Amino acid sequence: MREFIQYISTLDSHSLNLFLCGGLFALVLVFILLFLFAILRLVFRIEKKIAGVTLSTPHGSLFIAAAAIGDLVRSLQDDFSGLTISKVVLTEEKGDLVLRIKIFYIPGNGSVLEQSEMFQSRILDSLKTSFGIENIKRIDLKIPHGN
Repeated sequence: MREFIQYISTLDSHSLNLFLCGGLFALVLVFILLFLFAILRLVFRIEKKIAGVTLSTPHGSLFIAAAAIGDLVRSLQDDFSGLTISKVVLTEEKGDLVLRIKIFYIPGNGSVLEQSEMFQSRILDSLKTSFGIENIKRIDLKIPHGN
C-alpha cells in the first residue's frame, strides 16, 4: 500500500487526471452493473399470469381456462355474505400455481379471518370437485383500502 501511495505522489498532473478518470469510470461501471442486476432480479421475480391449467387425461389433456376458474370462484360468493369478489387472477410463482383474489370485506358478518379461511377451503374443495384441480398451492386474498 505504501508503494502505491508513493507511486501516485510521483505522477504528474496529466497522469493523475487519467488515473482518476479511470477510477471514476470503474466506479460508474460498477453502479451500472448493479442497477442492471437489480432490474433483472425484479423482472424474473415477478409472478407470471397464466391462461389456465392443463390436466392430463387418459386420452390426452384437458385445458381449464383461468376465466373458468374465476367464474367458479365468483359462484361461491353468495355463500359468504361478508365478502365481495372484485378480481380473480391465476399466476405461477417458481413453478407453483397461485390463485390471487381481490375481495372487499363487509363488516358485521363475522370475523374476516374466519370468513377468509372458510372461503379458501371452499375454493380448494370446489376446484377439486368441479375440475379435478389439486395443484393450486396457495390462495392469496387481498382486501384493498376503501371500496
